[in-house]
Amino acid sequence: MKWTQPAYLLLLLALPVMVLLTLVTERYWQRVRVLWSGQRARLHWRSQLRLALIAALFIVLPLALAGLTVPSMAGQSTHERMTLVIGLDVSKSMLAEDVLESPEPQRLANRLNLGRSFINDLLNELENERVGLFFFARDGMEVVPPTRDHGFIRYILRHTDMGRLTDSGSDLVAALTTADNMMADDSSQANEAVVLITDGEDTENTLEQLMNHLQSPKTKQRPVYSVRVGSEESVLIPIRKPGIPTIEGFYTDEQGITLQTRASDARLQHITALTQGANWHYRSDTSRAAQQVVDQILQHAQQTDKAVVSSLGWLDLSSLFLMFSLALYSLYMMV
Repeated sequence: MKWTQPAYLLLLLALPVMVLLTLVTERYWQRVRVLWSGQRARLHWRSQLRLALIAALFIVLPLALAGLTVPSMAGQSTHERMTLVIGLDVSKSMLAEDVLESPEPQRLANRLNLGRSFINDLLNELENERVGLFFFARDGMEVVPPTRDHGFIRYILRHTDMGRLTDSGSDLVAALTTADNMMADDSSQANEAVVLITDGEDTENTLEQLMNHLQSPKTKQRPVYSVRVGSEESVLIPIRKPGIPTIEGFYTDEQGITLQTRASDARLQHITALTQGANWHYRSDTSRAAQQVVDQILQHAQQTDKAVVSSLGWLDLSSLFLMFSLALYSLYMMV
C-alpha cells in the first residue's frame, strides 16, 4: 500500500489529546449525574461508547485525508488495449488547394491542413488509447511513438511547419512499413490499427508491389483505415512562400511540365479491403467523420479481441474511509 498525502498522518498525534479531553468531559458529566440522580460513579455505557467513537473517528479521518491506496487488479477496457498509429501524408500533392475551406481560419485551405485538422478531431473522440504519429512522403518518418499523452501530439501538429516539411513523391508501402515498425515492439497491446490521412496518390509503387507487401507473410495483419482528402478532379500545386499571400507559381517536374494532382481512392480501397479496414472521403464540411472512424475501429476491436485482461492498479480507499468517518461522527452526535 502507499499514501498520496502522507503528511495528514500527523493528525494521529491528536488522538491521545482528543481521547483525554473526551474522557475528562464524560467524567465531569458523570459526576453531575451522580449528584442529581444518585447513580454509581462508574462511566455510563453511553459515555464509554462516545469515547470509543471519538477514538475511532480520529483514527479513520487521518487515513481518509492521507489517501490510502492498495494494489488491485482491474480489467482493461478496449480503449486501454488499443494502439492506434496515425500517418499523415506530407507529399507535395498535399499542398493542393482543392478543399472547400480551411477548418482553421489562420491556415491555408489545402489538403495538408485539412488532414491536420482531422487528426485533432480524431484525438477528441479517443479516450485512453495509445496513439502514435508519423509523416510520410517518399519515406516514412516516426514523429511521436505510441503514447497516451494525446496533448503532446496536438502540440506537434500545432507547431510543426508542414509547408517546409513536404517532399516530392508519395509511397504508401513506406507508410505501412513505418506503421509496422512503430508497433513492432508493442506486443502487450492486443488491438492495433492504422489510420492513413492522404490524397491516395502513390508515385513509388505499382499496384502489384502494394499488394505483394500487404500479402507478405512478414506483414502483420492489422486493419488499416484510410481518410482521403482532396478532389478527384486534376488540380495544380501552388508554390507559396511564408508571409506572402500570393501564389508565386506552380510546381513542375524535371522536364518543366506543370504538375497536376488528383485525389484517388483506388489504392486505398485495395488496402482497406485486404486488411478489413474502411475508407472515408473527408472534406471540411464533413460532420462526425472522426467519430465514425473511431466507432468503426472500436467495433472491429471488440469483435476480434475476446480476451479478458487485467492489469495491476491502485485502489484509492480515501472515499471509503471518509464515508466511515461521517458515519462515526453521525453516530456520536446521536448518542
